[in-house]
Amino acid sequence: MPRTLHRSIAQLGPLGSVFTLLSWIIVICIATSAAIASGYALAHEQPLARLLGTDTQSEEPTQDA
Repeated sequence: MPRTLHRSIAQLGPLGSVFTLLSWIIVICIATSAAIASGYALAHEQPLARLLGTDTQSEEPTQDA
């Protein structure tokens, strides 16, 4: 990241640092979201669900009326 930051500051001035930091924040958020979604999907697969003790059947909410 330091190389990228120095290069963008040299090319774009102070605005280059803003673009660099925002793009890194976006990358971190995408990676975190992908990891959470993958973990959830894998935890509900049959072999891992047995090991982890997660419920593999989707429960639908009941309506008492």
